[in-house]
Amino acid sequence: MEDFPWADITRIVLLIYFFLTVLSMLARPDFLSIAVITAALFAIENPQFIQRKHFRILVVFALVTFVYDLVFLFFIRNVQAEDAEFDGQHINVNRFAYTFVWISFLFRPIVILVLWRDSLEFRKIIR
Repeated sequence: MEDFPWADITRIVLLIYFFLTVLSMLARPDFLSIAVITAALFAIENPQFIQRKHFRILVVFALVTFVYDLVFLFFIRNVQAEDAEFDGQHINVNRFAYTFVWISFLFRPIVILVLWRDSLEFRKIIR
């Protein structure tokens, strides 16, 4: 575990998360996730400007996006109303986008764990 390339793993996880977030934004805006991804990539690319607490703040914001999606997917979203609103048009695009909302939601714990690991091993990662 000492030689595990956490910075590279973090980049890969963040790029996957970015791809999933962009596709899920076809259904609804998700700018907080984009902000988390951007700040995390900045932290990995420019570690001289970052402290351990910044990674912990990113973890908190990633948790906030997870809770927001949890509330949105289970309590706010109404599938029947959306299908009736589109009246058969764009239903496939809407379902495609919501598929990626769910995949992004299920992938988010991995992002949170990787960012948390980055905050724990901050000094080793920035070398």
